[in-house]
Amino acid sequence: MVVWILYNDFDLSEVNSIQRSYYQQTLPETLNTKLAIEDVDFQRLTDATDLSLIRADSLLLCICSASSVNDVALNRLLIEFKMRSKNVFALVLGEDLQSVVGDEQQKDKKKKIDDYFPAALLLDYDTAGNTTEIKSEPIAVAAGPDAHSRGIAVKKFTAAIFDVPYRELTQRQNKVKNAVILVVLIVLSLSTLQCVSDTSSSMDKFYEQFRIQGN
Repeated sequence: MVVWILYNDFDLSEVNSIQRSYYQQTLPETLNTKLAIEDVDFQRLTDATDLSLIRADSLLLCICSASSVNDVALNRLLIEFKMRSKNVFALVLGEDLQSVVGDEQQKDKKKKIDDYFPAALLLDYDTAGNTTEIKSEPIAVAAGPDAHSRGIAVKKFTAAIFDVPYRELTQRQNKVKNAVILVVLIVLSLSTLQCVSDTSSSMDKFYEQFRIQGN
């Protein structure tokens, strides 16, 4: 399966890192899909690309960043793709996209994400390249500089590639996490019981000594 990828040259190292993260992951055994991680082939969309290869079901991963937002060539290629397919997933790179929480902060974060969108990402085009009145709402995920944020971003666009809910990709991870938590709780419980047992034994010895001295 080919997944097209569009990015500015300045983001090449980030793109390579994201692709490595994609190929290093493992899909849950319970995932109902005929595809495997290695079945996906990322191909860069460039001026040399044979556009007849882009079909209605083709998927584009558009890397959005401070470098790409005003990239004229990138916007032109994005239009060419959207004339043929509407399946565009935006992965936004930015130093200020790290972890903000809370409703108001999430709104601020969304504004920052929008600031990185190339103009063509927010418009819809017909097969002739003319803009339509349809409002384009891109599926986007922010990938901040921290490893946790990047990991979530990779999982989310993997879900888009395999056309499965994001939660299905995190089942295995959650099971492992829950198993670790259970083991920790068991160890803590056993430690607590041992402490109670030791304390009880010490108290018994103390009372026994006290009884002997009292006699």
